[in-house]
Order: sequence, then C-alpha cells, then structure tokens
Amino acid sequence: MIATILAAVLAVTGTAPVAPGGGLDSIDLCAFSRMEATLAGLSGWRDLGPAAAENPFLAAEFEAIMPGYRLAFVHEESLGLLLVGGARLAALPPRGEAGVRYWDEAVRETEAACAETALSCDVEPLGRNAAGLIASSRLAEAGEEYRRETLAFFGADECSYQLQFTTPEAALSEEGWSELRATLERLRRVMAEAAPLGD
Repeated sequence: MIATILAAVLAVTGTAPVAPGGGLDSIDLCAFSRMEATLAGLSGWRDLGPAAAENPFLAAEFEAIMPGYRLAFVHEESLGLLLVGGARLAALPPRGEAGVRYWDEAVRETEAACAETALSCDVEPLGRNAAGLIASSRLAEAGEEYRRETLAFFGADECSYQLQFTTPEAALSEEGWSELRATLERLRRVMAEAAPLGD
C-alpha cells in the first residue's frame, strides 16, 4: 500500500503546480491553519490538499493511512508523504505526573502496535516538559524498506496532534533524516505554542 500511495504522490507532483491552500473543510480547527502556513513558508514542501480534494483515490489512500487527516504535504526531495491529523480534546489533557504516566503508557502501546507491523521501531517520550512521543519505524513492502517518523502530542490549545512522515529509507541521507526530524519538531512547536481557540 505504501508504494501505491507514494506512486500516486509522484503522479500528482508531475502535474501542474498545485496552488497553496484549499485543504479539507476543517482546516481551521485547532492550529492546522498555522501548521499549513508554516509548511507553505518552508522550501521543499508542497501542499497536496487541493489535489486530494479533486482526486477521490488519493484522498481515500491518505484517509486509509491516517483516518481524519487534516493536512497532506509532499517533501519534494524524497517524495515522502507528510500527513497531519488531530482533534479537539474532549477533556483537559493530563498534566504533571499524570501526564508523564499517560505518555509512558502511550509509548508502551505504540511499541506494541509497531512490533506487529514494523521491522523495527524506536519509541520514546518527548520529555517531561513536552507532552508527547516520537517514533521512528522501518516498514517493508514489496522488497523495499520504508522509514516512518511520527510525532504525537498535545497542543497548548487543548488539541491532540499527530505528524506522520513516510518515504523509502534510502530517499534521504542521515543528515536529511535529521533535518526532517527538526522540521517535525518545528511544526510541533507551532502547535504547542498555539493560543487556545477564541483567543
């Protein structure tokens, strides 16, 4: 499935340039519009939201990877796919020691789920002062190895977020992977610092 989706992304990137904006209807929920603006301001990223809106197959494939995704971008150097999802929390997120326990448990659950589908998986909490986790996994499909970087966290606006980037392992150098993780962290900070809705 990964190869099919990345092939679809490649087909989209071979067409006429996609105008920025025009993503899914709920783009302004939580801090997704800030995330979209941040990515639009970075070189080497292209918004796939308009293409997905016009291509039901592409939208369905993105939805299969991340149900309820809000943003889809392609990384032009690697043709890697970045999906962003999340939702307004029904209750305040746990804080303090309760928050630490929550994310420790989330790490264990992610490791267990990852072990069922991935060749390898490294999951760890973001730290005591950052409510979230980071996971790096390697997946195999049709003889090719893929790498997936995932960030899951609570934003300051009482929303939850997930960032997921997937591309062939060999598509980026180790320096490139390091830069990619730095970009994901930058996007996390955008939403971690977002003001609550209505402010």
